[in-house]
Amino acid sequence: MAGQRVEVRLPAHSASGYRCWLRATPSLLLDLEQEPARVAGAHTWRFRALAAGQGELMFDCGQELADTAREDVVFHVRVR
Repeated sequence: MAGQRVEVRLPAHSASGYRCWLRATPSLLLDLEQEPARVAGAHTWRFRALAAGQGELMFDCGQELADTAREDVVFHVRVR
């Protein structure tokens, strides 16, 4: 529902460099209110729903300095 907050928690591990990056947000549906601090443990993104509709919230997760491909994490979002 428009005006409600949405919170997404994804894993992070500072010692190994594993973290997630926000790649794309359905900007007509969600407004990013807070990016996570770079601390150990799960990282939390906070969004506010703007309007009704559907879209995808996309993240890339992996080792920060690794040569391997990062994993795509996609959330299908529907705001009523």
